[in-house]
Amino acid sequence: MNIRDKFVSGIVQLILKTMFKKPTIYGINNIDHSSPAIFMSNHMHIYGPVVSTLYFPVKARQWANSMMTEKKACRIYLKDVFFMPKLNYSERKATIGGNLFGGLVASALRGANTIVSYWDPARAPLSLKNGLNAIENGDHQVLFAQGRYHPQAENFQFMQGYLVMCKMAYKRLGFYPKIYPVAINQEKETLCIGKPTVINPDLSFKAEKMRVNEYLKKRVNLGYTEPKEMSAEVESFENDV
Repeated sequence: MNIRDKFVSGIVQLILKTMFKKPTIYGINNIDHSSPAIFMSNHMHIYGPVVSTLYFPVKARQWANSMMTEKKACRIYLKDVFFMPKLNYSERKATIGGNLFGGLVASALRGANTIVSYWDPARAPLSLKNGLNAIENGDHQVLFAQGRYHPQAENFQFMQGYLVMCKMAYKRLGFYPKIYPVAINQEKETLCIGKPTVINPDLSFKAEKMRVNEYLKKRVNLGYTEPKEMSAEVESFENDV
């Protein structure tokens, strides 16, 4: 992270704080501060990443796609994903918009000390390496669901790389990071953190992948609609499956 990126990120965050007010936060007491953790959240379009950057209740590094952190790729991404489909700009106007704001967005994300996830297969292994390095450095990290923006959407899923990362962390560091469900609801203006789960080494990877994924989906879905109930749950997921 260079000084320019950090400065740009700071200015952008000040501006965003005037546009996005702090959500009501539930479940702070569920967080164990003794070791680095992985927080798995629904996306909620731009709202989820923005409020997590500005108001997450513990210091945590967010994951960001390399298409958003690299200037050239970000220009194209904004054109194709934001200016044309969201604002209905013509391709020419969208290209101009992408060129104007791509560098700024990429710089702001880099300056926020994000963990880069690479979209291209050739560099994909670096994503896990970046996440593992964050765990080794003692950093909490926030990962977002891919594609589906809220947990009630059809086929809402989390990518499974975080489980591989937990396995790698155990081999290198001797512990499995706790995995927390996080539910963000823009309409309710809430951010809810549920009780964590942790990998069970006695189960097969396939069985554990299904268990943890269902745990996260169930809790995030509950927290999306009933954040107070989700944050206060005391029963363990292992007992209700």
